[in-house]
Amino acid sequence: MRFWLAVLSVVSVATMLPATASADARDDKVGVYIEVYNMFTSRFDSQRSRYRAVFGTLDPAATPCASAQNAERELFHGQDSSGTVADFRRRLRRRPSLPQDALVNDMLDAATVAAPTWNEVFDYYHRDVDSTDACALGNTLHGRITAAWAKYFTAEAQLIGFLREETNARQARELASIEREFGRNFRFFHATMLGETMTLQELYGAEPFDVEAFSRAVESLAAHFGEIRPRVSTAPAEASAGLNAMHYSSFLVRLDNFIGSARAFVTAVRSNTRVDRAANDFERGLSDVIRTSNGMRFDERVR
Repeated sequence: MRFWLAVLSVVSVATMLPATASADARDDKVGVYIEVYNMFTSRFDSQRSRYRAVFGTLDPAATPCASAQNAERELFHGQDSSGTVADFRRRLRRRPSLPQDALVNDMLDAATVAAPTWNEVFDYYHRDVDSTDACALGNTLHGRITAAWAKYFTAEAQLIGFLREETNARQARELASIEREFGRNFRFFHATMLGETMTLQELYGAEPFDVEAFSRAVESLAAHFGEIRPRVSTAPAEASAGLNAMHYSSFLVRLDNFIGSARAFVTAVRSNTRVDRAANDFERGLSDVIRTSNGMRFDERVR
């Protein structure tokens, strides 16, 4: 199972710390990596899957234009975010220099080709140019975009391992800091459950998939969720106002739905029944949790 969902934003974790805390330069650099990953990976993966379904190959040396069926209906116009590349490169030049800078620059090199070429491919088939130029440009575009995707995902595969290690280490440091500062309360459980959410993301994408390890992680998350949820309704007035301001309850609703979808996925895998449907539900639930968390900013009234 390929899993590309958004990597947890560094910002969402950092905002759980006291207002005087600031991310160091290394964390800022890792934050750029995450932004690049989140900007392009899911889009390119979706486009690549659709392209393979239409043309039957991602081999840059192939010439599949003439065999494409219904390409003008199956392809779609995509968002071209290659205009963000210059700013990403500027931020990558900041210290410290890390070995992963080269990987991210490779991803950006590929994005500057893949993003606009996708729309060029769409336009080419949408206007039926392939029927008038004997597929000359179509096969050229095929080689260009598939090579760009190959370069992007080769670098991405190396980067994602680094990002997971960095995210896990950062979360462990910050969880200890949160516990010292605020105790085992709303901030602590938010950080803990996010860490467990990211563990589920990693387990979901692992090959081979270990359903028993995945199930244990789901139940650990569910236990922490069950511990903190009642405290929201019984929080003192000042803390309650802060929780409302930061939409903590909305986060818990998304998390509750996610836990349900994760349990359903375990059941589907064990019974080998409707696994694809359960996987899609799990992915949507996980994406919702991450997006909701990334939009939260802790209120000073909340411990």
